[in-house]
Amino acid sequence: MQTYQPVLDSTVKFGTSAYAIGSSVVKVLQQGKQLTTVAVGKKKTQAKSAAGTRKPARVGAGTSERIAVKKNVAIVVEVSRPAVQDAARFLQRKKMDANLIVVTRINKQGQFVEGLDEDDPKVWFEMAQEFSTAIDAIKREMGAVRMHIFLATPVALAFGLGAVWGTVDEATIYHWNSKEYKRVLEIRRGLRFQSRK
Repeated sequence: MQTYQPVLDSTVKFGTSAYAIGSSVVKVLQQGKQLTTVAVGKKKTQAKSAAGTRKPARVGAGTSERIAVKKNVAIVVEVSRPAVQDAARFLQRKKMDANLIVVTRINKQGQFVEGLDEDDPKVWFEMAQEFSTAIDAIKREMGAVRMHIFLATPVALAFGLGAVWGTVDEATIYHWNSKEYKRVLEIRRGLRFQSRK
C-alpha cells in the first residue's frame, strides 16, 4: 500500500478519474461534498484477438481503466484517522487477496481531514448519504464480491452508515482496537430476524 499512497494522494488532489501505476490502477469512483471513494487494484487485462495479440484499449469520452475483479474487496472508511495502512497490514497478515477501496475525507489540497464537527449535524447526514452513493459506485465497479469493511469512524457515524447499508448486502465488519483490526461482525439478512427455537 505504501507504493500506492503517493498516487492515491495525487489522484484525489488533482481530480484524476483513473491513474495507472505499473500494472495497477488508482481510480476515483465517487467524489462527494464530504467523502471521496477511491479504488486501488490491478489493471483488468485486455482480451486477446484471434491473432493472439492484445486488443487496443478503447479510447474516448467516459472510458477509463478497469480494475480486475477479485473475490474480495476491502472497504476502508477513514474519518477519525487514516486507516489504510492498518487495513493493508491486516489483509497481508491474513493473506487475503482483495481489491482496496478507500472512503475518506480529503480536502481540496489532497490532505486527509480528521474528525467531524459535533455542532454541524448536516455534515454527518451528508456523509451517511454519500456512503450510500459510494457503496453503489463500488458495486458498479466491482460487481458481486465479498465485502470487508474496516471502520475508523465515530460511533454515531458508524450507526448512520449501517442504517444506509442495511442487511441486503453481506459483509464482514472489522473493529480497530487501538493496535490492530479484528473481525467482529457478519452482516447478512439473518441478522434482522430473531431465530425462534
